[in-house]
Amino acid sequence: MKSCKQAPYLLPPLFLGPHNFSIITLFIFPFITNNYILTISSTILSFISFFLTQ
Repeated sequence: MKSCKQAPYLLPPLFLGPHNFSIITLFIFPFITNNYILTISSTILSFISFFLTQ
């Protein structure tokens, strides 16, 4: 149940291109998810999307 609710939060770093959304998700993710693995993967994805949009 909890993992199903957390799944949509992985979408913003993947599908939002602009780096400002990536930075926003980078700061919001640790507060939304208490799972460190999801937080680390989301920060990696947001950094990737950050460098792709530069």
